[in-house]
Amino acid sequence: MKIMNSFANSLMKRREVVLALEHASNPGFAHAATVVAEHFKIGEDHVVVRAIRNNYGSKTFLIEAFVYDSPDAKLLVEPKVKAKKGAAA
Repeated sequence: MKIMNSFANSLMKRREVVLALEHASNPGFAHAATVVAEHFKIGEDHVVVRAIRNNYGSKTFLIEAFVYDSPDAKLLVEPKVKAKKGAAA
């Protein structure tokens, strides 16, 4: 994994990163969050993956992610996930 771009956003208490990941197939958001958390040596609850992109036929994926300073900072900024209608909570 290679960091392509990194920006420290002190107002939002996060680091905005773009990483290049070599993978055989699309890693998916859950696996990408795990890889980013392992790279920065933090918990997965600090990471939000915004996008996964690649060029057709390439095995290099660009992962855009936000790495928050704390889970509380993440809760203040990120939108709440809505429950599905009719789902038992």
